[in-house]
Amino acid sequence: MNLKDQIILVFVVAIVALLPIEVFGQNYFTMGSTASEVRSVQGQPDDIKTYNHSGYENWSYGRSNVRISLNSNRVLQWNNRGNLRVEYLAGPHTSNSSDFTEGSHKDDVLRLQGTPDQISKYPHSGYEVWTYGRSRVRISQNTHRVLQWNDRGNLRAGLQPGSNVTTSRTFTEGSHKDDVLRLQGTPDQISKYPHSGYEVWTYGRSRVRISKNTARVLQWNDRGNLRAGMQPGSNVTTNRTFTEGSHKDDVLRLQGTPDQISKYPHSGYEVWTYRRSRVHISNKSERVLQWNNRGNLKVSMSPGINVTDSNQFKRGSHKDDVLRLQGTPDQISRYPALGYETWTYGRNRVEISIVEDIVLDYKNSGQLFAEEGQDSFQRKITYHNNLDDVTL
Repeated sequence: MNLKDQIILVFVVAIVALLPIEVFGQNYFTMGSTASEVRSVQGQPDDIKTYNHSGYENWSYGRSNVRISLNSNRVLQWNNRGNLRVEYLAGPHTSNSSDFTEGSHKDDVLRLQGTPDQISKYPHSGYEVWTYGRSRVRISQNTHRVLQWNDRGNLRAGLQPGSNVTTSRTFTEGSHKDDVLRLQGTPDQISKYPHSGYEVWTYGRSRVRISKNTARVLQWNDRGNLRAGMQPGSNVTTNRTFTEGSHKDDVLRLQGTPDQISKYPHSGYEVWTYRRSRVHISNKSERVLQWNNRGNLKVSMSPGINVTDSNQFKRGSHKDDVLRLQGTPDQISRYPALGYETWTYGRNRVEISIVEDIVLDYKNSGQLFAEEGQDSFQRKITYHNNLDDVTL
């Protein structure tokens, strides 16, 4: 190529660079388009706001906006409320799958879902969120692959069970996630908590927590659509009710599968929920610690031998006399470090020493058979535990 031809080529390239995108039939902008290309397609923004510390400016077109990098002068992300001429085309990393799943390349999401309505980038967290209507897909910025999603009904997302399945009609604690998928299908939402070691699968308003380490069920919250089940083991009795110290097998025999299981390993217990009622189960002994009965628990406590014939209890009375007079508490809340537990009857409370089994104090709102004149909760009293005395 001689010098004259080189000059002509440079001149032609310069003219082409200045021509509007429409000249070449591309009437849209995309990720990485220059600011001038956005102007060619969308026209002059209604408003431009510059954020120097964050390194971008925000161009507004009605209720839509486009974020432009101050460094590269190119499109970083957008929020399209229907008036942006933006397209994001799939690259070469596509498959012929009818849906995308965890680990799918973003190109497959684009192939199946089209251009996102909104792209929001979180570089410090290493991901970006693509929005389709009210649904969202989280994409890793490192691998460009799907991390999780929240499907409000318009995503073509799917998870298929692997080989770790059974023929059981329900899943339970310790079931493999493959069995959850077999029974429940693809979750509406997957939320990952890597630092906590689990992820949450959402089905409607119900949730299942899956261990990242073992891929097995840790707990759940069933709002009526989960096929979760727990069967009692061998530690059962024939009692019509459970009580403090009852084995969890007896709770399952009497109450059935909990609607929700919430685990607190650092505190040494888990909470089983039956509608609005709750039962605390010790992780170590697998026995009942306490409860909050909103009317549907088959729970009871019977007085022992330490009873009197008094028609009232008072400070220093044995808890057996409280049970004789008041019956089973609606709620028991234990505070072992302080050496007492609180028994609740409606809006009334009685504090019981864990060590001595006697009444320490009470709050009578009118339903306690308690000695008058002692309803104070204002005195100081020493609660005893196994370690030290604590004065409050």
